[in-house]
Amino acid sequence: AAFGDALRGASGTASAATPAPESSDARLSLAILPFDNLGGDVANDFFSDGITDELIGSLSRLPRLRVVSRTSAFAFRGKGLALPEIGARLRVGYALTGSVRRAGERLRLSAQLSRVADDTLVWSETYERKVEDVFEVQDDLARRITTTVRDALGSVGTTTPARIQPARNLIAYDQYLQGRYAWNKRNPTALREGLACFQRAIEADPDFAPAWAGLADSHALLASSNVSLPSIEYPEARKAALRAIELDPSLADGHASLGLIRLNYDWDWQGAERELLTAIELNPSYSTARQWYSGYLSSMGRFDEAIAMAQQGAAVDPYSLPAIIRVGIAYSYAGQHEHAVAHLERARSMEPTFLHAHSWLANSYRELGRHDDAVRIAEEAYASSQHAAAFRGLLASVYRGAGRVDEARAIIHELSHGSDAHPFFMALLHLFIDELDTAYEWLDRGVQERSDMMHTLRTNPFFRPAWGDPRFGAIVRRVGLGEPPAARPPA
Repeated sequence: AAFGDALRGASGTASAATPAPESSDARLSLAILPFDNLGGDVANDFFSDGITDELIGSLSRLPRLRVVSRTSAFAFRGKGLALPEIGARLRVGYALTGSVRRAGERLRLSAQLSRVADDTLVWSETYERKVEDVFEVQDDLARRITTTVRDALGSVGTTTPARIQPARNLIAYDQYLQGRYAWNKRNPTALREGLACFQRAIEADPDFAPAWAGLADSHALLASSNVSLPSIEYPEARKAALRAIELDPSLADGHASLGLIRLNYDWDWQGAERELLTAIELNPSYSTARQWYSGYLSSMGRFDEAIAMAQQGAAVDPYSLPAIIRVGIAYSYAGQHEHAVAHLERARSMEPTFLHAHSWLANSYRELGRHDDAVRIAEEAYASSQHAAAFRGLLASVYRGAGRVDEARAIIHELSHGSDAHPFFMALLHLFIDELDTAYEWLDRGVQERSDMMHTLRTNPFFRPAWGDPRFGAIVRRVGLGEPPAARPPA
């Protein structure tokens, strides 16, 4: 549900036209821009994009080299901007560009490393190999870039770039790349397409760790996006993540996925923090892991740390709307709604059709008593979504804040009978209209089903009306979150 997606702080791949204002040392930074597919067959886009993704993942392990994350690197595709302008916007010192031509079983790959400030070519190379040798080409590129940056800047750390773990056959690798290509779209249809691709990759090569990590990510997002039941998806996600880590303990994606599962479904707080921190250590440029860890910190009431971690996530992926939205969410949990509004409005203005910001923005306006703004944002989202039922819950919440209680109640009662009613969010909506018994029935169901978002119960600012209620405290303890808030302080 969109109301739920935005409150979750979904980690999508949407990008925007203005970066988050985070500073960094551009000399120690690199953007790997999407390689062009010169084969003329759009069906091979997944292959050229996949090579870019694998290089980003490999070089991100160097501790003193900031590598721009995928979303921001891909934001400039087809824009026709000069390299110095792209470098200035991404605040990087170097850029790797290239092209891929795949014809049957032959591969021609050209790569150029440039210093962006003056658009100076540092080196270039062309590889003509069999397609099955793509892993060797990627490894060679990673080594050459590392050597070049070290020569120019001194050591960027002692860590060697992670070797691209080769699949046993090209079928597995192709299916894996197609799976990531679909998964990055983050809509329900694409998530299921990606899941099927990862399954085929595993059938072709059961020991290919990245495919298992992709399978874990697919199952987890199907659950957290309310597309499927948590009890169906999260156990499958856990098995896949554990298998990925068993096969390749250095794979950050597997640890991040397991951390999300430990948080959202297992309610294993120590395990969640351990896995998310491991993912960040393995790949400091993996913004999604930082976003998820920020969510963990907010849930644990560590608000200052959550804000700082969210800001770091936006710094490594400045064109990622979910990363910017996560900063707003972290401020909202901390009760700093003015700061939350500033970030969420910026995300909304960057890409008005990316609706994940609207729920938190409308609710933050409501918390500030700016009810006209809250209603305006909610109605805008409802209209933009072509009157999707998912946004009706957002309308109900802001209508209640604006005193339009009868309208809010009618919407909530209608949503209660929907087949995809989400226990956590239905409890929240009934709380808004003072139907406490019904709210606690939904929360009890949420505990039984291990509903997504239950881990936020103790610190979620929108449950403030229940603070101090013994029934609320009992549910918080059942989730394993310790003692609940004992009073109802102002926002």
